[in-house]
Amino acid sequence: NAAPLRTCTTIVGKDCATELVETSGEVTEQELEQLGKKIESLVSDGGKASGVCIMGSMPPGCGDDTYASLSEKMVGKDTLVLIDSVIGLDSLLKTLKTCFESDDREGGAVLKLNAAELCKLAGADKSEAEKVTIEELTAATRGFLSKYECASSALDYLCVTDGKFPGYLVEVPKDSTEEDKFNLIQLPATEIKGGMLFPIGAGDTVAAGTLAAWQYLHHEPQTGEDNFFGVVPKQVGSVLSSVKSKWLGDASSDERSIKMATSFAFGLSCGSASCLQQENSVFNVDDALRYFSDMDSPMIQ
Repeated sequence: NAAPLRTCTTIVGKDCATELVETSGEVTEQELEQLGKKIESLVSDGGKASGVCIMGSMPPGCGDDTYASLSEKMVGKDTLVLIDSVIGLDSLLKTLKTCFESDDREGGAVLKLNAAELCKLAGADKSEAEKVTIEELTAATRGFLSKYECASSALDYLCVTDGKFPGYLVEVPKDSTEEDKFNLIQLPATEIKGGMLFPIGAGDTVAAGTLAAWQYLHHEPQTGEDNFFGVVPKQVGSVLSSVKSKWLGDASSDERSIKMATSFAFGLSCGSASCLQQENSVFNVDDALRYFSDMDSPMIQ
């Protein structure tokens, strides 16, 4: 992109931080076309993407359907997709529904958002400073699925963060007769001890950590296998497998949901660890593993 880099200024207080973000530079039609051709070339050489993380706002020059059109090029039936944006969500969900229509699909998609965003999408108001209730979460999920008709076909789970309060994994019902029944898994909140905290970028870290862990557990290697692909180091992968097995033994939920809950919990731990670092979305892996390993087993609601 030929546009100059924007400047983001973070004002850090004793117990909060405010980020002042300049408007992004405009992306030209030619640059968008080049991006599309690059993706098509990569897909032609190596096939559809194994994992896709869709994050952030849309810069000037990009239509609301940009995420949808790019996903159409690189998402296949076996791709794992994590969405951390509500820009062009309707068209994106319609595209993912088509991508995952195959009966033998191995991939799937999750939408990561905070409780206030979910309530807003469903037409309800909620302060980010207040803890979401199960009743609010259920009503907001019902409203969201009603508003976005393709959501039940395109999404498998909602990964709902709630600031310093517990997070929730909400299974998206596939059967229209079960739209009022939601399987919720509550993930314990992490108590971050230390001095000054830097929360800017923590949400991005949660998304990236969740997708990385999900990819590992989805393709989890068997004992003695070395042919695993992904971005998670072996030592982190072994902790993921260990926690997943423990939680599976403690819970009454199915393995697929526990794998996703484990992945989201690891992402939340990465986000918590990033709050200890002044640089945005940077964290110490040992901090993340400590938070993750100390986390109590999730509660099935």
